[in-house]
Amino acid sequence: MFVLTLDLAPAAAQGVCGAAVTGIALGSAPGLGAVACGGEATGNGSVAIGQSEAVGSASTAVGAASKAEGSGGTASGFGSTAIGVFSTATGIRTLASADYSTATGASSKAAGVGSTAMGGGDLIGGVETGASASGNYSVAIGGGGDGAAGVGAHSNGDKSIAVGLGSVAAGVSATAIGSGASASTTNALALGNAVTASGGNSFAAGNNSHATGASAVAIGDGAAAGTGANAIAIGTGAVST
Repeated sequence: MFVLTLDLAPAAAQGVCGAAVTGIALGSAPGLGAVACGGEATGNGSVAIGQSEAVGSASTAVGAASKAEGSGGTASGFGSTAIGVFSTATGIRTLASADYSTATGASSKAAGVGSTAMGGGDLIGGVETGASASGNYSVAIGGGGDGAAGVGAHSNGDKSIAVGLGSVAAGVSATAIGSGASASTTNALALGNAVTASGGNSFAAGNNSHATGASAVAIGDGAAAGTGANAIAIGTGAVST
């Protein structure tokens, strides 16, 4: 008859169990009501899983080198950091530095209050190729991957939206959608590949179309509405000054 004998004596577990004040420690959980499993949970009510740090109260950090500093913040993945209050950073080396901001993907950054950055990128020659949302309440979607084709979307203006590889929405409430699209002034709207809307309240749509003047409109492949206010160019290769 085979008898299985179990040795129930606790094994040594250096570096696994740490000190807890009122929390559960499988790591280090000095925060009140904190929980740590391999990480360090210093914020009250915080949770740290893996080699992570949960510093803010009610914050959550999961994954190697991830850190949740802001109250209610969440950082998950590898090297992700959530600094702002109720901010969220998920993925690889993402950063949500402003309050209520969200960064997801790889090397994406959300620096504006309430901003959202989504997309995969990398650090190439000191240049981050991920999506970047620096304007308050702005949205940037689209990463630059390995940087071979360019950098990710950038929404720099407050309440701006940038979607697509290399798209830039720099003006307040500007919108740039498409690879290389650029909306650089207030309320400008650029839709399409390599399209630019640089005049205030201007609109450009199509491939390689450009609206330069204030309230200018350029629609069509290669259409160009020049520096004159209210200029309109519609159709392939149309030009208006």
